[in-house]
Formats: sequence, C-alpha cells, structure tokens
Amino acid sequence: MGIASIMDAFMFLLAAIALSSFLLGNQEGSEGRDNDQSQELVDRTHTVLASMTMKIPAGEVQQSAPPSVELISLIQPLGRSNQMVLPVWAIPEAQQVLSELLGPGWGFEWKVEVGDTISSLVIKGNPLDANEVFASSIEGESDSEEELSFILSAWRE
Repeated sequence: MGIASIMDAFMFLLAAIALSSFLLGNQEGSEGRDNDQSQELVDRTHTVLASMTMKIPAGEVQQSAPPSVELISLIQPLGRSNQMVLPVWAIPEAQQVLSELLGPGWGFEWKVEVGDTISSLVIKGNPLDANEVFASSIEGESDSEEELSFILSAWRE
C-alpha cells in the first residue's frame, strides 16, 4: 500500500509537470503570434500611409498645384534647417488615418530621417510608456540625393 501511494503521487506530479509545460509553451506561442500580427499591422499601416493621397484644403491650393497629392510629397524642410515637417493642416489628417488603420489602443510616432537628422512628423501617445514597440521603415532618396528613411513606431497604450 505504501509503494502504490508513492507511485500514485509520482504519476500525479508527472501529469502536473506535463500539463504546466504544455500550457506554458502554448502561452509563449500565442504571444509570438500576437507579436507577428502586430508587426504585420504596423508594416501594412506604414505602406498605406506612405502611398496615401491627401486632398489639399481650398485655402492651401496654389494656382498651379494639383488639388490632391501624396502625403510624402507634402513633407518639406523647415526653413534652412535640416528638420522636416508636414503642413499644419496635414498633421491631424495623418494622425486620424494612423489611428484608424492601427485601431483603438495604439500610440504611434511617424518620423523621417534625412542624413543625420530625425524629424518627428506625427505623434500620438508616449513611447516611453510602452512595454513593446513595433517599427516599420521605408527607405528612399531625397531630392538632394541623401538617404531618406520613413519610420513608423507603434505601441499598445
């Protein structure tokens, strides 16, 4: 009777270890899938944003300018500095598009890097509060033939 009780306890412990290992492995796998889906969402959002066309407000249209242009073509240098900015009217529209594409509960920052200068174009939330940040980068070349990178960082708030 004593050996049978020990064997029963041993079998119970083995079953408990196997079950906890399975559950732990399953949980780690689902986090990986969530991260993959989050990264895919951020990449897709950045691709849409980079190719998006915006309608220029009536007060901002110049005589020879088209009524709508690609968002990226609106990014201009700030004075004589290397900092890049979007027109004031385009910032809330870009922010709204990013919010809608990413969905509720996401913070983000869209920035451009030209040479050694990084300029934040649109931001919502604080990346310092995030546990995990997902990023997407699109490389290109500026008009002055400098390397150019558009970077979208996104995190769950």
